[in-house]
Amino acid sequence: MYAIEVGGVARVARSLFAANGFSDRISLVRGWSTEVQLPERADVLVSELIGDEPLAEDVLGVTKDALRRLLKPNARLVPSGIQLFGLPVTVPDDVLNQCTFTPATVQKWQSWYGLEFAPLTKVAPFRQVMDFMNPHAVLGWKTLSAPVLLADVDFKTWQRSRLRTTVPCTATAPGQLNGMIVYFELKAGSNTFFTTHPASTDESNHWCSPVYSFVHPISLETGSQFELTYWYRFDDGLSGCAVRRRD
Repeated sequence: MYAIEVGGVARVARSLFAANGFSDRISLVRGWSTEVQLPERADVLVSELIGDEPLAEDVLGVTKDALRRLLKPNARLVPSGIQLFGLPVTVPDDVLNQCTFTPATVQKWQSWYGLEFAPLTKVAPFRQVMDFMNPHAVLGWKTLSAPVLLADVDFKTWQRSRLRTTVPCTATAPGQLNGMIVYFELKAGSNTFFTTHPASTDESNHWCSPVYSFVHPISLETGSQFELTYWYRFDDGLSGCAVRRRD
């Protein structure tokens, strides 16, 4: 068994291996996995390359390199893939005010700093704003439809450099659709073994979920038809989403 680590934590890892009687079974290799060589190819790859932006830590590039150079042809991957889901929501006003130049926000800043920020209200708003929040913190937000599958990425077979999908949705509750929470599920074969769905996390969760806020919301009634579009570029990590009514 080989453990690959480039950081200083490798020294601690060696001590942990020894303390638990694994020194004769685990060999630590210092370096980046994309730059090291192993004495033999491995049967299983266990990795943790999922960040707050789930696909941003080059998990596909690193895994493909391991498949090509470090693993046997039928090696197992843990995780073997990731599913991204979108949760259409109403983002509370106090959260929106923290990331947009609303008159109320500008007035508050002026009271804090004694500076004139009014010109910011003249800036054309972005079509959307993206932030990261602990999924447990958004648990009380109003959801307007069931979760939407945005992407199903198999780490062995995925070839595209960009992800773009448009999914039709039906509102399950009335309200203002002004945001989307993106959460992920990690797969081992056909089984899900980890999720950042807000209802499945607690305050100790260390992942944050991307939250996209739409500057121009749409009003929905129960049964309203709309569609969500989500995109992600693997080369530069840029992502975004859009919403459109269908009725």
